[in-house]
Amino acid sequence: MKRLRITGLCLAVFLSVAASFAVSSCRGKSTFKPSSSSDPTAALEKAALELCRYIPDHGMAKGAERHMTKDFYEAVAQAFDAPEGVYGEIGEGEWLLYLVSGNGDSEPRFEVISAEMSSPKTATVTIGITDSFDPDGEVGIHEMILALEDGKWKIDDFDSIKQRCRWYVARLRERYSSGEILRSLQSSEYTRDYVEEFTRELDEFYRKWGK
Repeated sequence: MKRLRITGLCLAVFLSVAASFAVSSCRGKSTFKPSSSSDPTAALEKAALELCRYIPDHGMAKGAERHMTKDFYEAVAQAFDAPEGVYGEIGEGEWLLYLVSGNGDSEPRFEVISAEMSSPKTATVTIGITDSFDPDGEVGIHEMILALEDGKWKIDDFDSIKQRCRWYVARLRERYSSGEILRSLQSSEYTRDYVEEFTRELDEFYRKWGK
C-alpha cells in the first residue's frame, strides 16, 4: 500500500508539471504571433477607409472638420463657401461638385488599395472608388494624403485639390476686391436682381473667413 501511494504521488506531480509546461508553451506562441490589431499597415488602412466618408463630394460632409487637418479643411471649406456671383448658370466652381461621385445621387463605394507611411506623421493612401449605380463598372483610382494631427489620422489632401482650392479662392478674392463680379451683376437687367443676394453671400464669407 505504501508503494502504491508513492507512485500515485509521483504521477500527480508529473501531470502537474506537464500541464504547466503546456500552458507556458501556448502562451509563448501567442506572444510572438503578430495580430492584425498590432499591424501598423492594417491600422492605417482601417483609419483610411473610415476617413473616406469625409472626402469632399458635392459639399462638406457633416462633421468633416474633425476628420480633416486644419490646413485642408480651411482650403476646401473656403472653396465651397466662396460665392461666384453666378445664378441660374454653371460657374467655374462646378469642378467642386464632381470630386468623387460625379453627377446624380449615387453613393460612392470605397476600398483601400494600398497605404504606406511617407514620413513618421504622414501617409499616402491609394483609394479605389466605384459608383453604387454601376458596381461592376470601372474603378476610379484616387490618392489621399493623411497626416497625424492631435494624435489621430486626418485627411490632408485628396487628388491634390488643396492647392487647387487655394488658387480658386485667391482668384475669386481678387475679383471681389476689384469689384468685377459686382459690376458684372449690375450691368445686366437679367442679373441685377441678384446683386443683393451676392452682397449678402459675400458678407457672410468675409465674416467666416476674413477679408
